[in-house]
Amino acid sequence: LGRPAEGKKLFDELLEAQQRGSEILAAIGGVLREVGDVSGARALLEEAHRKETDPTKKFGLALMRSLMWTDLDDEIAWLGLANPAESAVKASLASARGNKSLQEGKDQEAATQFREAIATYSQMPENASTLNNGALVYFALYRVTHDPKQFAQGTEMLDRAVALRSSDSILLSNAASVTLETATADLIGPAFDLKALQRRASFDLLQYLCTDAAAKEKLVERLRKHPGIAKARAYYEKLLVLAPKRPESYAVLAGLYEHTNDLKGLRDLRDKLAQAELDLGDRKRDVLDFQAGKRDDKYRADYLPLLAREEGVVKATRDQRGLTFAVAAGSLAHSKLNAALFLPETDADEVVALAREAYAAAPSEGTLFLHITALCFRAHR
Repeated sequence: LGRPAEGKKLFDELLEAQQRGSEILAAIGGVLREVGDVSGARALLEEAHRKETDPTKKFGLALMRSLMWTDLDDEIAWLGLANPAESAVKASLASARGNKSLQEGKDQEAATQFREAIATYSQMPENASTLNNGALVYFALYRVTHDPKQFAQGTEMLDRAVALRSSDSILLSNAASVTLETATADLIGPAFDLKALQRRASFDLLQYLCTDAAAKEKLVERLRKHPGIAKARAYYEKLLVLAPKRPESYAVLAGLYEHTNDLKGLRDLRDKLAQAELDLGDRKRDVLDFQAGKRDDKYRADYLPLLAREEGVVKATRDQRGLTFAVAAGSLAHSKLNAALFLPETDADEVVALAREAYAAAPSEGTLFLHITALCFRAHR
């Protein structure tokens, strides 16, 4: 940690000494994943899987590789190469299929898959991994039902997992995300009907509470003093040490420092970034694929159910007006703006109309910037 060039040299020497056997490839892949170099870990696991001839070991390598998925289809494909009789595979496959159903707008089918995964995890020996994975499924189920008991159950299981392995960067990353979401939900309070919006609490909602300079300053002060925000920040700062190659931690911290006007935090983060060697392999691949249009069909297929879901939310909340409708209209407008890259039939006038409705329902920093963005989009078209 802290000396990536030296670490890479040692790993390369070890791989050479062990003739790049599948076991050492998998072992080093696991370490790379821990420090946030997921694309590097993925490459080693795939090499190990290709080279391994023992069926049982090959099953295990496929399961390990599934943890480093590029998207849900990739995760499901690798789980399909793992041992179908193994409980961990059954639970992971049910969870992945549930997330895929949720992505496609098939909520009830997703809930059924999530409950199947939870049932399987409940029958497995309790350890940090099963607690973590089971917690993630509870959070996924909560996205469908918005039952607070499910979110609470997931949080309790994740806390126990972190207590068992407090220096595990994967567990800590999950705990940091959930802690931040919980704190954000507390800051938002009853201002939004998250169940009606079919979404979880997230930082982007805070901009809808900034109705003027005084309201924004009050919110910034609440953020600075909130114990949950402080705890999430501490988790993410620890992740910079445990997983220095992981880009997401830097991005979240930048947002936290920006929202709390912490200039020293931003400067320190800038200095750390200057020394870091981030794992940008997946992002570079995605940009190149985007530029080449390789995944346009998939992006179109992914956006259509998302837009249908958000259009349904707008229709269901239109009579409420206020903040909830503003977020519903704003989310749909944002999605249409993003989808326009792959759906040329996107109506710019419709996007502007949604942005105007959002601003009229609840004038705020969020709806104002959305309106400006929508107008610029229409002018460009």
